Amino acid sequence: MYQPITRIFDGKTFYQIPGFVDYWISADDEVISDKGRTHYLKVHFGYHGYYRVHLQHSDHKTFPNLHRLKIMAMITGPLRFDQKVDHIDGNPRNNCLENLQVLDNTENMRKCPFTVLTEADATQIWDLLRLTSLSAREIGEAYGVSGGTIEAIRYGRSWNSVTGLASAKRIHRPEAQRKTTLRKKAKAAAIRQKSAWLRRDLQIGSHSQQMLPAKPLVRPVHASQEARHR
Repeated sequence: MYQPITRIFDGKTFYQIPGFVDYWISADDEVISDKGRTHYLKVHFGYHGYYRVHLQHSDHKTFPNLHRLKIMAMITGPLRFDQKVDHIDGNPRNNCLENLQVLDNTENMRKCPFTVLTEADATQIWDLLRLTSLSAREIGEAYGVSGGTIEAIRYGRSWNSVTGLASAKRIHRPEAQRKTTLRKKAKAAAIRQKSAWLRRDLQIGSHSQQMLPAKPLVRPVHASQEARHR
């Protein structure tokens, strides 16, 4: 039976997140860090509609979903990779404990079936990718799928029979995006050229300094001063 570890900070009860000993989460979805001075962390609204937070795990950073951290810290302890935390009412912003449950992959997919694209859909998406400047996220929202599904079509990881692409091969970008890329390349080339000119000028300057005659150690006497001395 998992026994949560708690502490009081700023008059609120926080629960230690399993696997992240320096991080704590409250029932109000607030996260604090003990790294350095104890402080609150910013919670972000993620790409797929879930709240997320940046954490440091050993030698790398991670960006886990807040509802998964919450149920681990307060109820279940560490979860396996194949265990998913589901929102019972289907609202990804409702992170109340009463609205969270742990399901395995099969149960989670049965509860929330994903949209299956047809060949006609894939053909239309491929045309949108090639002929328009719409983002993967915008196209995905129109077809009820994620932006990652659209990116898989873009780079040939799925629907190769429609796109004719090998896996991970990029397509020609729309005209507007291609112009932006050309501008960036031209700017980078100009910077490289200026750097080359600067290096050349520095080399010429140092060479000129070496060719200059050495300055005399004794200050030369003017002719009028020499006449006075005589």
